[in-house]
Amino acid sequence: MVRSKAFPANGLTRGLAIVFAVRLVNVAVAFGLSVLLLRALGLQEFGAYATYMAMMGLAVLPMTAGLPNLLVRAAAPAFADHKLDLVRGTLGFVLGIFWRYLLLLALCLGVMWLVAPAWLSLPLLGLLWLHAQLQTLAALRSALLRAAGHVVRGQILERLVQPVLTLCFNVGAIFALGEDFSVFHAVLALLAAHAVVFIWGGLWVRRFAIGPGPQSPVDRARLWSEGLSMSGSGFLSSVMMHGLVLMISAVASLEATGLYRIAATVAQPLIYFHEVLVQVVSPRLAQHWQRSEHRALRRILHMGVLCSVGLVALGFVLLALVGRPLLGWAYGSESLAAFPILILLALSHAANASGGLTDDFLNMSGFAVLAFRTRLVLIPMAFALTLPAVLIWGPAGAACILVAYQASLAFWLGLRSRRATGIDPTFLGAIVATKRG
Repeated sequence: MVRSKAFPANGLTRGLAIVFAVRLVNVAVAFGLSVLLLRALGLQEFGAYATYMAMMGLAVLPMTAGLPNLLVRAAAPAFADHKLDLVRGTLGFVLGIFWRYLLLLALCLGVMWLVAPAWLSLPLLGLLWLHAQLQTLAALRSALLRAAGHVVRGQILERLVQPVLTLCFNVGAIFALGEDFSVFHAVLALLAAHAVVFIWGGLWVRRFAIGPGPQSPVDRARLWSEGLSMSGSGFLSSVMMHGLVLMISAVASLEATGLYRIAATVAQPLIYFHEVLVQVVSPRLAQHWQRSEHRALRRILHMGVLCSVGLVALGFVLLALVGRPLLGWAYGSESLAAFPILILLALSHAANASGGLTDDFLNMSGFAVLAFRTRLVLIPMAFALTLPAVLIWGPAGAACILVAYQASLAFWLGLRSRRATGIDPTFLGAIVATKRG
């Protein structure tokens, strides 16, 4: 028997608080893991590990940024209306896209092996292919649980259990191997943690979301259109975020890549509240839009962006005050060069927060193609400027381009949302709405 939950009036706040607490633990674990790996591998090999993680992000984001959103948009209203056969039909369609993508990814990795640097061996590329499968399926599982109303369960495995297992497996590998510990072993530990969580999560889906049963036919043309737009946006975002790391690795050095990775790890908690908010409210946005409850939509969107900007601003001030001593204490004196990069990345998170939930709102309201078209224009322009910026200023140049890109994206997505839906989810839109009462 399948148990799905409705969203009670206080469910949003309670779910947000619990998931945010989980992410705070995730911050501590991720920070500890980065310190552990830097000290075990050294700055150069840590840069190689950062390059692998960027490649992995590039490989999975076309799926993890598109298909989970598509699944939430289609399944959340179906769960609310108890149309489980429609949920199964949508899930079958999404999995069909995923299996086709795996074949394409295998071909791309085969070509990459021919031109890859020496440290990126064939076994490591094989682990990358397996890793992409597990991470994508984990994202789909989390989306299905969120759509069913089990937001907390949808986050605990990915944001708490998996990072803790990764840390434990790495500690065990370092203790067992000593100086022989390498990037390959770090990646293997990460893959082992994902495998454990994959099995555990499969049991949760059958118990709390949906089990086997009949499937209803779905509007494949509409799902293809929305899925391609969401996945296209995810791919372009991946090219922008992870492409910066790969360009630093190719143009500058692995040491510079390691510095960028350190700064990104320390700055990452600034956007955790925004990410948690997206995870919690996405099903509600889809349901409210389908029911034309625009007043409730505006309330969620505007409160979300005001809270996000306020918390990011607080975090930016804290990093400006304690960021340098924190880098020196945690990563050693050689990491102090990452402080300017840290400040720039914090500014990029502030620019991203100013856009609020606009991106997610466009996905959940059926206007994902607008977000895709916006990125299709902005990202090639930003990426073209990254090469000279990295050549002149190193990793700090890449961070400067990221600030400009995030600010431009927030502005244009907000403008497109206002024109398409009549709702402005950005920080400026929330301020105007607050003044109007």
